[in-house]
Amino acid sequence: MHRSDLRGETLSDLLCRSRPLSLDKAYEIAAATAAGLQILHSRGIVHRDLKPSNIMLTARKDGTARPVVMDFGLAKTRDLDRNLFDTRLAVQAGSPYFMSPELL
Repeated sequence: MHRSDLRGETLSDLLCRSRPLSLDKAYEIAAATAAGLQILHSRGIVHRDLKPSNIMLTARKDGTARPVVMDFGLAKTRDLDRNLFDTRLAVQAGSPYFMSPELL
C-alpha cells in the first residue's frame, strides 16, 4: 500500500491546519498511534523515524481518526539475523527535529 492509496491527511497537515488540537483529539491520535507502535515492537520492529508527516490519519466508520504509521525506510529489527530492511545499525538515523538529544 502506498501513501496515495490512503484517504486522509498526515498528522503534520492536520497540525498546520488546526492547531492546537483539543485534548480529546490529541489523546485519540496518540493512543491509537501508540497501540500501532506496540504491535510493531512486539514483532521486533523499531520505526526510527516517527514524526507527524509519517502518520496518516484516515477515518474509521464511526468518524474517529485512525492513525496509520508509514515510511519504514529507516526501520530496523531487534533481531540482527533478520534482514527485513536495508539499514545500517551503526548509523544514527532519523529526522533531527524529532530525534532524542542523546542521538544528536
